Amino acid sequence: MRRYLQRLREERPRLSEDGRFRAALVRFGGVTEATVRNYLHESDERYLKLGQQTRVRLDVITRALGFPLPRGSREGAAQLVRQHHRTRVGLLTELDVPSESFHYAMIKTLVREAAEHGFLLSVHEVPDLRSSARVRRIVRHFRLDAVVSLRLTPSPDVLESLARRSLPLVLIHADRQAYPEPVIANIVPTFGDVGPELVRWMAGRRLESGGEPASAASHEQVVVITMPEEGAGGDFEELPGVGRSIRNDRRRAILDALADARPIVVEVPDYGFRHALRVYQQFPSAALYVALSDQIAVGLKLLLVAAGRSWHDRIVGYDDSPLARREGIPSFSQESDRTWREVVDVLSRVTGAELREPRAFREFPTPVHLEARSG
Repeated sequence: MRRYLQRLREERPRLSEDGRFRAALVRFGGVTEATVRNYLHESDERYLKLGQQTRVRLDVITRALGFPLPRGSREGAAQLVRQHHRTRVGLLTELDVPSESFHYAMIKTLVREAAEHGFLLSVHEVPDLRSSARVRRIVRHFRLDAVVSLRLTPSPDVLESLARRSLPLVLIHADRQAYPEPVIANIVPTFGDVGPELVRWMAGRRLESGGEPASAASHEQVVVITMPEEGAGGDFEELPGVGRSIRNDRRRAILDALADARPIVVEVPDYGFRHALRVYQQFPSAALYVALSDQIAVGLKLLLVAAGRSWHDRIVGYDDSPLARREGIPSFSQESDRTWREVVDVLSRVTGAELREPRAFREFPTPVHLEARSG
């Protein structure tokens, strides 16, 4: 080994060019050029795909040749050594969701931030959390230490199955209920600011254009586009003073704020773009469209533009997605980054030796607010 390293040191003066350095890695590491490309790639993921023995061997050669370790090695090697002690978290969610921009933004945020906070996150598609057999297979195959569920409400069978394995469960936007062990948190949006912010925005939208202030009670045609209310049933005890359904709470907050305007409610089966056409055909001259979906809001804007009509200050969306921001449409934000910070905080307190300790259930509210913009 000593003679081997001496040979590497003798090579240093000849390796000023990147191509020669790569050739040396191929020669001394006994690997292919494709392996060297993955090793030196700026993506940590490409580095981590290499076998551990290959990574270690190429790291040793790189140091001996006097070159800095690649980004993936510098930032990931120390974690790889401790890989078996890191918390393996499984994210369970429905992936086939029609036009749910917040849903996909949340998944992207979770995947990105999990790595930065030291969690090994895997994403698993499940249509619901009713089947304990499906969840058991995922837990067993991926050797999970904790489970996070996005927009799915677990059944008692699933909770019992996870409790037997002492696996904590963090819920994101599940029905608001008093969950038993092993649920340790439900991170939920709250809508206390939705009504007042919407009323203030309505009052100020005409002032900005030099007109008289508008109010919720003014005689304008206001259309609210929303999904139908959900049923009131649930498997667990109710929480005092709150409804079970987040969808229902959101809908009621909007309708209560607009009660004086006597809004027309248009119910849609999902929040896909295609429903914008039906709404526009029925109510082309509405003074205000409040769509609980950025996709429908953007669809209405494009229809108004195509018809040569003004759309400014006539549309409000929901989720504050990149789509709404790009189109300049006011939209209610659920703050996906803040939601993930709550997840990280909860999981950080149930890692390592504490992972098997029971935790009392808590709700973590994240306020929803209106991101006002005017195109």
